[in-house]
Amino acid sequence: MRAPFTKYILNYKLQGFFLLLVITTLCIEAAYAVQPRSGYFSDVDLQPIGTADITIAETEPAVVLVFAVDQKTADITRQFDEWYNNSLSLPEVNVFAVAVNTANMSNDIVLEAINQRNLSVPVFLASEDMLHGDDFRLFVLDGGLAVERFSSFDVPVINAALARLGIPTPEFGLPGTAPAATPAPTPDTTSSVVPPAESMTTTTTTVAVTDAEPTSQVAGGEMEDNIYVNDNYGFTVEFPPGWKYQIAAKEDGAVAIEPTGSEMDMRVWSIPAEEATSPQDYVDQRLESLARKQTTRVNVERRFEVREDGRQGLDVTYNYAKPIDANIPARGLLLYRGRIQVFLDDGQIKAASVEAPAGEFTAMIRMIDSFFRSFEVQPAAYSSPVL
Repeated sequence: MRAPFTKYILNYKLQGFFLLLVITTLCIEAAYAVQPRSGYFSDVDLQPIGTADITIAETEPAVVLVFAVDQKTADITRQFDEWYNNSLSLPEVNVFAVAVNTANMSNDIVLEAINQRNLSVPVFLASEDMLHGDDFRLFVLDGGLAVERFSSFDVPVINAALARLGIPTPEFGLPGTAPAATPAPTPDTTSSVVPPAESMTTTTTTVAVTDAEPTSQVAGGEMEDNIYVNDNYGFTVEFPPGWKYQIAAKEDGAVAIEPTGSEMDMRVWSIPAEEATSPQDYVDQRLESLARKQTTRVNVERRFEVREDGRQGLDVTYNYAKPIDANIPARGLLLYRGRIQVFLDDGQIKAASVEAPAGEFTAMIRMIDSFFRSFEVQPAAYSSPVL
């Protein structure tokens, strides 16, 4: 009679031991997934894999690959890992990867799949889906924001993005890649630009202003000629060579039709000045309206006075953080840069503006500068005296 009873006790103890082991393992795993204290991933639970340290995910600037754990990302993780091994000579930038379990596999299977890739780059496992349908995302992070985002892996482009952050461009690449790109040149601000009137750091973000841009509706047909002349309202501008544009429905402005792959918004318009008593008033209203619309803070990088045939205007460059997907906040923020040039002429605001993700804006700075230099204001036909 003792043997069965003893066996029962042993089985009970073994079951308790294994239950305790499972609970302990789960607790350790749960405790090991932590949120970085700062940076782009500060609100995401990340589990360090192998020798990865959570402090790596807290330090920026950084280049980060977020990828799904499946066969479709095997090539991109291999390329990224090769680039990481070559970038070890760059102590100014952190490089790491974040794996996402999009297939809802068990934690053990995910870890094994990552380990099989033999990655040298530090890898963290995210507790949530940060891809939302994408196979991978490649970011350049700085100041807690995604300042550049790429849909493919291109060494010269990544190196150029780092150079724009003041990080020396590496003199290496992967087989078959071109030499590292040179950072975009400093824009030529000669011509009608005079020294800055003053330096501004931020704008307020709480005033709601409705402005009537002539771009919500456009007239039918695309214009092949890249020079746009508006005699009725008195201004002209030259869009980039090869770009088309559409004229606004009210014929008081035009919107550029960006080439495939570009996210740049380029436009010109004229509207009644209404409550704006100066170019500065109008710029303030627009940036405050933008801040309220995007629920963010707009930072003014620089401000210049400009003159055109005796008319005084204002040229302002700014930046702000915008959700990558307004419907899915978890996808994070992307830094945008914009520039607006405004004149007040005979009760009419005449303005030109460009806005794009920060990476594209910086890369196209020379083209943007040419666009604004071509913006000319003339007397409007409607204000001509009747003979």
